[in-house]
Amino acid sequence: MRYVVKCLFVFFYGCGCAIYSVPETGDIMTQDHDQKLLLDEVESFCRRHGLADSRFGALTPINDTHLVERMRSGMLRRSTMNKVRQFMARYELDHAA
Repeated sequence: MRYVVKCLFVFFYGCGCAIYSVPETGDIMTQDHDQKLLLDEVESFCRRHGLADSRFGALTPINDTHLVERMRSGMLRRSTMNKVRQFMARYELDHAA
């Protein structure tokens, strides 16, 4: 993932410059597409295992009952998406028998 470095001037009790990086436009589209794919995976996972959306969110390491709702609105970080994928893979292995 490529990032563009930008400088943001912050004014509070003085003046300062904070340097931060943001993904390029193409990466935002990729993350949005990844979130939609993950949402499809999560919904089929919940159907397969008979889990409600809120129960799924509570079982994940994120422990957020509104997780699927936030996924639908597209408000997930890439690190959260990775944790959800890891959880689903581990859950499948544990409940395969």
